[in-house]
Amino acid sequence: LRPTILLSLFAAMIGMYMFVVSGQLSGEYFYQKHRNCDIPKDLIPFYGNGECDGGILNRFQCNFDGGDCEMYNIAFPLCNAAVPSKISNGECDPEYDKEECGFDGGDCCHGEDEYLKTDGLCH
Repeated sequence: LRPTILLSLFAAMIGMYMFVVSGQLSGEYFYQKHRNCDIPKDLIPFYGNGECDGGILNRFQCNFDGGDCEMYNIAFPLCNAAVPSKISNGECDPEYDKEECGFDGGDCCHGEDEYLKTDGLCH
């Protein structure tokens, strides 16, 4: 009798595990929690991963990439960067070397440029 009960409990645990895995893989749990964030299933792993991914993730309905893009949006509200994580990454990206992107978040600061202030920072 005991082996039958243990086997039944084990089978129920495996069944519940498979149910949870199925919900995760299909995106069902994500879409239940974030009803207005209608992103493709392949973008779900990028949501809230600690890096501002931009695009359709960086909008109100998706909580600005799960909060990852909040600082970017505050610091550079007029910058329309395709890849926001490239701003202030330590490398000058010419496509973001403009005032609305903070001259690539300070990465593209040139000594002779007028935006180099007396404090030594590129603004």
